[in-house]
Amino acid sequence: MQDNPVLLQSVSNALTILELLGAEKELGVADLARRLGLAKSTVHRLLTTLEAHGFAAQNPATGKYRLGLKAVAVAGRALDLLDFRPLVRPVLVRLRDETGETAHLVIREGGKALFIDKVESQSAIRMTSHVGWQAPLYCTATGKVLLAYAPPQERAALLESLELKAYTPNTITDRARLGAELEAIFNRGFSCDNEEIELGLYCLAAPVFGRRGELVAALSISGPASRLKDRPELIARVKQAARDASTMLGAPGG
Repeated sequence: MQDNPVLLQSVSNALTILELLGAEKELGVADLARRLGLAKSTVHRLLTTLEAHGFAAQNPATGKYRLGLKAVAVAGRALDLLDFRPLVRPVLVRLRDETGETAHLVIREGGKALFIDKVESQSAIRMTSHVGWQAPLYCTATGKVLLAYAPPQERAALLESLELKAYTPNTITDRARLGAELEAIFNRGFSCDNEEIELGLYCLAAPVFGRRGELVAALSISGPASRLKDRPELIARVKQAARDASTMLGAPGG
């Protein structure tokens, strides 16, 4: 990105700062400068500008920065423009109520899985996640669904470009094995994250289709492996919820 002559480097740096602030609770000037490879004075000027426009805010107690309310408002507006979210939400609520687990709606944003809606489990032990979270495609149930149902050429390009980092001993880091897993997901109509991004966390996901039969999202439940693993009735509920969501979006055959 830095070699692209069309891009304004200062704008690119400011947007990278916003991405970093969105991924962590707070970050200091020195940490941001190190991550961006910039002078602390440059980062401070960028943060001051973002703060003046409400996109960043400084914690007076620590001197560190977090996302400002304007960034949250803009992100919320962007999510509102995804007009299928309100249509699918009743399905998420019902799925949460039927299973007792946190339900998510997720789309693909570039090489990441973007969580665009969530209905929280009422259980004391549940998945920690938030709307706007960007997760790896290859080691999450929703991400693997989004990969498995991508057009073949697009899927191949994504598989080639992904950095397969091991988050747990269960993470699939072999490209050929991951390709075979995606084929299996496509054939059976659902995916699972078997403690692949976090030990103890288990997720089940299925694809949601749009009016032209195209993949638009993945729908999932997430919770402790002790509650979700080896329960075929939960797989059936997730797949049915995904079919119901597809019907609401006008998918063929719904």
